[in-house]
Amino acid sequence: MIQDINPKQLNQELQQYTGGDQRYRHRFNLEVIYTDGLRHLAQSAEAYWLLDAIASWLGSPIFRRAAANDVRIGEMHFWRLIVDREESIATLHAEADCDV
Repeated sequence: MIQDINPKQLNQELQQYTGGDQRYRHRFNLEVIYTDGLRHLAQSAEAYWLLDAIASWLGSPIFRRAAANDVRIGEMHFWRLIVDREESIATLHAEADCDV
């Protein structure tokens, strides 16, 4: 059962994670390695489905094309989930690290 999640509190908690040394492997796609921050999100929001969605896209033809077009995506990528509540649509896509 999903507990009530306070989005502001969860966002504040996630700000504390900056990579860290601990890494985790996805249980079905061992090529997927993620950090403490993503693990905390999955546990707190019961969003293991998000890890499964990312794992299912890695290695797909669409992902391989994106990595071929931008080598940074193949080396290290960040995932963005955009939710349109009015249309009941969510889009998940990989992004390359940006120069800051």
